[in-house]
Amino acid sequence: MSYIFFITSISLNAAMAAVLAILTLLLQMIFNGFLILQDDIPPWWIWLHYMSFFKYGFEGKHNLSQHLCQEC
Repeated sequence: MSYIFFITSISLNAAMAAVLAILTLLLQMIFNGFLILQDDIPPWWIWLHYMSFFKYGFEGKHNLSQHLCQEC
């Protein structure tokens, strides 16, 4: 929620805020490591992988599921 507040505070109007929010969230979803693997991301775009907050949720879910499967 605070991410959307930040985008709206730096935008000039609501239409620009909506476009900016969609574009930045789309980039974060693409580079989180699920759609494009970390090894396949070009070096000049790798910072998007580490800036994506979806990456950390995805990795946490993956690590938890792997940990639970090993206990079975």
